[in-house]
Amino acid sequence: MARSIVADDLARIGGSAATQQFIADLLQQPGAGGPGRAAPEALVALIQRAAAASSAPAGIRPSGDASSGAPIARGFASGGSGLSAAPVRRGSEGLAGDALTGPGIATGATGVVEALQTFIVFLDAAIASGELSGKAEALMRSLGLEGGPSLVFEWLNGFVLQASAAQAERLGALDGLVSLELDGEAMASPFRVEPEPGEPGAEPASTGATALTSFANAFAATGETLPWGVRAVWQGDDISLRGNVASDRYAFLVDSGVLSSTGDLNLASSWHRSWISGESAFSDGLGHGTHVAGTIGALANGSGVVGVAPGAQMVSLKVFNASGGGGTISSIIDAINYAVGVIHTNQLDKNKVVINMSLGGGFNSSLDAAVRNAAGQGIRFAVAAGNSGLDADGTSPASAGDHRNVFTVSAVDSSYTMASWSNWDRLDGADAVDDVDLAAPGVNVLSYYVNGQLANLSGTSMAAPHVAGLLLMGGVQAGDLVQSVYAGTADPFALAVAAGTPQPDASRYLWGSSASDTILGGSGADRLTGVLASGRTATALGAGQIDTLTGGAGMDVFLLGDARGVFYDDRSNNNLGTGDLAVITDFRSGEDKLQLRQGNYLFAVAAGSLSLYWDRTGVGVFNSTGGNRDELIARLEGVTSLSSADILWV
Repeated sequence: MARSIVADDLARIGGSAATQQFIADLLQQPGAGGPGRAAPEALVALIQRAAAASSAPAGIRPSGDASSGAPIARGFASGGSGLSAAPVRRGSEGLAGDALTGPGIATGATGVVEALQTFIVFLDAAIASGELSGKAEALMRSLGLEGGPSLVFEWLNGFVLQASAAQAERLGALDGLVSLELDGEAMASPFRVEPEPGEPGAEPASTGATALTSFANAFAATGETLPWGVRAVWQGDDISLRGNVASDRYAFLVDSGVLSSTGDLNLASSWHRSWISGESAFSDGLGHGTHVAGTIGALANGSGVVGVAPGAQMVSLKVFNASGGGGTISSIIDAINYAVGVIHTNQLDKNKVVINMSLGGGFNSSLDAAVRNAAGQGIRFAVAAGNSGLDADGTSPASAGDHRNVFTVSAVDSSYTMASWSNWDRLDGADAVDDVDLAAPGVNVLSYYVNGQLANLSGTSMAAPHVAGLLLMGGVQAGDLVQSVYAGTADPFALAVAAGTPQPDASRYLWGSSASDTILGGSGADRLTGVLASGRTATALGAGQIDTLTGGAGMDVFLLGDARGVFYDDRSNNNLGTGDLAVITDFRSGEDKLQLRQGNYLFAVAAGSLSLYWDRTGVGVFNSTGGNRDELIARLEGVTSLSSADILWV
């Protein structure tokens, strides 16, 4: 039986007009205890704090993704390099605007005793994880602070320290910082619990404003409920017919925990973790994380509901307690850092991994930097746009949505109309970057909730997991624009990549020799290159050779790098590498792939062909002279553009 929550305490709650409307809708739902019942105190506290966060002034927007090169070349990046630097901010608010004061005191230059506070620091230049702690200690010693950082984000290039305001001011004046902010308390985003769901029934009437088909909840072929949102992103396909097809894929949920008692979620991994004292990763008194998990990957097993990516393994990273509080900005960042470490340490396929963040609050450059740094390593995020009815530029981590691996998601109803409370982003003369990428089902979404009951919830928190599931299932594509509430803010609806689309097969590798080779693929999905299959010398990796690669029919992958390094690099900094490269004769964008070692790359187009360069210095600017010239590694004949979808990062 589904449950709903009632309250009539709107007068006790503050916040912006948009948040007030969202909360008013929430508080006026028919309740399990009868009309007029007061809201639970924990719920009121949650809404008060979330409302405060949503009405906080927007901070300075981070700069865009470092993806543009010199005028003659465009570029893209993956890995620790090429990360864009957000402005350094001192003493800014956290998600809920509450600064944390750490233990200890410091004596300032005037002899005045100053309390130590907790600051989050992100560095600009990428530092090896094993060296980050030493770098942090050196910075602290320069401020007269003894000891080391209280927390190190070794996979994200950041750390946490205790310092006085004056010491932090001196630190902020140093070069090489992306952000410096006070740590702060964090609250889960508010969400709305809808009336009890009825039985699957008739489809809602279409607005006629879009070619998208409207759907209602229905019965899956396997017997359980197929929620309308799952049907919509699959455009009517019954994904349950494919069984638990996503059982080898992983969704990391930075949320309020995931219940282990539903019997309908794959929790087989051993990587779950809780940052909430006394609460395990499998507890979820708020119900939020469990609802998100069900939307992403509920099993196709004839029971309950089925998710967008049936059978996907949920990894619970619990950062909120049963009332939606208990978290800090630093604990959320630490959860991201932990997930990135698990992904790298266990060598998970990044095409089969997603981090879902159905949370948010006021702009926070530290949180944005953490998400960007992880996304720069090829890890994809699904992020809620926020529920304030405001521009997402002032919301974190939604404002990191301009990164190609960060998918910020707005919410629509079953008629593909954006909810009035959904955050948005409008392109205009003052804002040339759209941080909100896609719209997805976020109104009356059916999934598991408190105590494992089914409930309809609304919020952008419910929209993001639809996109997370699609990313696990092979990718997401933009459908028709939805209907916006505010002019110029419509987003494309998130759709699954066509069901049954074959993926490149790793079973057939075609390797070359240490001489110049001509490599021909067959009619199937080949992986081909002209370098040796083993060895790490420059010659083994293609130096001094020009190989001609033709994939033929099928979805082919052209290998231009692997774990050994970048191919066709002569390891000389004072030339452009025109004497060693792969000439690819039949690359088809959208079908074939280029496999690249993580790093920065630039491309230039001339005479109808695309030249691909490894950005040796990682600065995103084409270097054709001097002692650090970029390295030509491939020429794609008949190709004039590339996108991130054409790349497989390793």
